[in-house]
Amino acid sequence: MESLQWAPYLPFVFASFVICSVLAAIGWRYREQPAAVPFSVMMSGCALYAGTKILEYATTSLEWSVFWWRLQYLGWVLVPPGALLFALEYTRREYLETRTLIAALAVVPAVTLVFALFPWTPEFVIQNPTMVDVGEIAHLDYEVGIWYHVDTVYSYLVLALALLVLFKTFIDTTPGQRNQVALLAVGLTPLVVLPPVYYYLLPSLFEFTVEIEPYLYVFTGVVFAWGLFKYQVLETTPVPFELLLETTPNGVIVVNHDRCVVEFNDVACDFLDVSGPVVGRALTSLSEPAAEVDAVIAGERDPPLQIDTAIYDVSTTPLTDTRGGRYGTHVVVQDITKRVQYDQLLERHNEQLETLNQMLRHDIRNDTMIALGWAEVLDDLLEDTPAADDAEPILERIDESVHHIVNLTEIATELSQPVATAEEWEQSISLEGVLTQEVQKASEAFPEATFELHDPPDVDVAADSALSSAVSNLLRNAVIHNDAETPRVDVSVEATNGQVDVRIADNGPGIPASIRDDLFERGVTGEQSGGTGLGLHLVQTFIRWYGGSVEVSDNEPTGTVFTITLPTTDQQTSLA
Repeated sequence: MESLQWAPYLPFVFASFVICSVLAAIGWRYREQPAAVPFSVMMSGCALYAGTKILEYATTSLEWSVFWWRLQYLGWVLVPPGALLFALEYTRREYLETRTLIAALAVVPAVTLVFALFPWTPEFVIQNPTMVDVGEIAHLDYEVGIWYHVDTVYSYLVLALALLVLFKTFIDTTPGQRNQVALLAVGLTPLVVLPPVYYYLLPSLFEFTVEIEPYLYVFTGVVFAWGLFKYQVLETTPVPFELLLETTPNGVIVVNHDRCVVEFNDVACDFLDVSGPVVGRALTSLSEPAAEVDAVIAGERDPPLQIDTAIYDVSTTPLTDTRGGRYGTHVVVQDITKRVQYDQLLERHNEQLETLNQMLRHDIRNDTMIALGWAEVLDDLLEDTPAADDAEPILERIDESVHHIVNLTEIATELSQPVATAEEWEQSISLEGVLTQEVQKASEAFPEATFELHDPPDVDVAADSALSSAVSNLLRNAVIHNDAETPRVDVSVEATNGQVDVRIADNGPGIPASIRDDLFERGVTGEQSGGTGLGLHLVQTFIRWYGGSVEVSDNEPTGTVFTITLPTTDQQTSLA
């Protein structure tokens, strides 16, 4: 027990050991994250260094003091390389971590460990160690050899390089991540600046020799711990501006008030056919496409630009200072060739659909009406003749076929509506207007049926004319497949929570259970239907276009209820 002693600075060194040990453990816990492993190595080195210092300061034995002094290098040699590798990985510069770099970083530490750990090697690190008393405290006094200075210079140069990497990232990274980078730089700065000043430029601050590093580790550890808690630095690494510039698919150019290039990325050079030095040159001097971009910035022409077979959109954003003065322009060049080609293809497709729509609405429908008219004339001519009985089933078959053709043309007309543009989708349609119009049309088409529309609310839904087709289809089905003496169809609407439920209820025979699950599939029809099986499929298709749904259920005491659910215009806007 006589070989142990208490020193007033031991609590500070012990605090350094605890803080660094905890941070090393946290770093290892996040070892799957970038920069976590070198962070853990760096903090483990600090903890091991502080731990050996505790044992060195607590002993009065020369032999044991020298032993712990030598052993401190096991931790010390880990700190500078760990700090540099941490800075490189944290700032997304892993590509610099080559085998050559790691081998170069390991040379000086390896030689230092040989000279420090093995007493029989030349005294290039520690010379003439003795124990001296200052008051009641004994401490190790020694002279240093040449390699001690070599290792010191190496260590602080590597630490300084790590600090420079962080400073560079602080300048280059996004504003949202500068705080965490600055915090790491603040934590590392004392390790780089203070030891050289303390050991070489100023006399010792105490009457006895004591290393400053354990005290600095307390500050560094607290700052790093705050970074882990506040910014989750091991989980959110900064993104350099260069990476943002080079990973975007768009060309990015920054010009000053004279429209000379300040910043750019490789994509912009490819788009604008630019090669050679770019920064500092006027856009007009780079290439003909770049001169076109300059004209857009100057307001002399409007985008898009066509360069060879490619088409580019050019957007500009003024760069202003805090006083509102403009000092440059941020330019984004986007390749919109495929989008323009698609728009042209869509336009041609819509023209073809419009032509087909006109043909279906007029030519084919007119011819079928003529055929139906001649069939009625033939029926009148054959009436009260010997051939009337034989001709009746033939004429009925002709009538059914013609009506089937008419039905098919109506369905094809609905399918061949031109594709809506983005502007049309932003418009709303009055649900009350659609229901009122379609109920009136159905009443005129089926005078033998009773239709009733129950006070629909005045709400708008995001839809187009196909909604009318969907409602019309359900109203027709409610009568065509109805076996009641007087078919009845009730239409009601309930609006709640940003959506509307449109109920179309009839008093028909209902939907057979055998086809209910597949009712909206293409080609599904009832046994007595005689239809195409496309009508309800189109209803579901149209309603889904609008982000809605359609469901079928039983009516009481008999019949079917189709419920269309649609978002109102306000709800549709909030979801966009």
